[in-house]
Amino acid sequence: MRITCPNCGFSRHMPPEKLPKRPVRATCPQCRHKFPFTPPMAADSEPPAPAPQEPVRPVTAEEPPLHEDRPAPPPADESAPDADIWEALHALRPDEPAKPQTAIDPEDRLEDDPEGESELLPPEAPEPLPPTWETATTAPFAAYLSTLWAILVSPVRFFRTLPVGAGYIKPLLFFLILAEAVAVAQALWQLLGVLPPAPLTEGLGYTAQATVALLLYPLQISFFLFMDTVVNHFFLQLFRGAHKGLEGTFRAQAYSAAPMLLLIIPYLGLPMAIVATTVYKFLALRHVHDARPSQVLAALVVPMVLMFAVAIGLTWVMGTAV
Repeated sequence: MRITCPNCGFSRHMPPEKLPKRPVRATCPQCRHKFPFTPPMAADSEPPAPAPQEPVRPVTAEEPPLHEDRPAPPPADESAPDADIWEALHALRPDEPAKPQTAIDPEDRLEDDPEGESELLPPEAPEPLPPTWETATTAPFAAYLSTLWAILVSPVRFFRTLPVGAGYIKPLLFFLILAEAVAVAQALWQLLGVLPPAPLTEGLGYTAQATVALLLYPLQISFFLFMDTVVNHFFLQLFRGAHKGLEGTFRAQAYSAAPMLLLIIPYLGLPMAIVATTVYKFLALRHVHDARPSQVLAALVVPMVLMFAVAIGLTWVMGTAV
């Protein structure tokens, strides 16, 4: 039998064996409206109206009463377990078949749940943005300074958008110009007597020292750039962090040498440049290759540990030989 709420129209099927034996007040589980409910069996089993009888004569003192007064049955308790038909209906809910779940369209999910976009769509990579130094056709000095400033001020943004595939020439020229500027500054400090001359030019005159420094220093530091690139790229591959090839590693290291400009400061510039260049190199390799920080850190630390181990081993061997 289907029972329907007269207030909201909510209905539910009720097996005949679960129906109450007598009229009760039902409470709709949806709108909480209470209404009387009479089961069909109780309606069919109602006794017919009694036929009119002769008036009963009054009872005298000699005659006993025909029947004793009995208390009327108490009213049905609405809070009794069987008083509410909907309570029994709730017990039948586990037996109802589960409604089939329909698949959620990804587009609908994105509209209804914006926070779920990260589960359906990968994070958007920033668009490649070539440095001004590589795209400028006029005013190369201004383009160089603009690129140098962009690296020093916002290295993360610069290296995240640094494209790979534009070649080695522009990054190498950027590095050589920077190395030449440092060489000029150091030669000037040597001429002024602020810095001691380099060991290779110690016996030469001031002019010869400056000339040799301007020629040898860029070549020397460029050689170290290529060697450092090969070593770091090898360990990046070893730790599965080299996703942009050798060119990506070279471009990252060439542009991350921008803090080397601190070497123009005598004495204090060297430790400052070492720390700053290491930090910028870490950021460059991480964002250019889109590698995890642990991969980049291992690629930078392991070669230094090995180098110190080799240096200590050579020192020990030479000490024992003497």
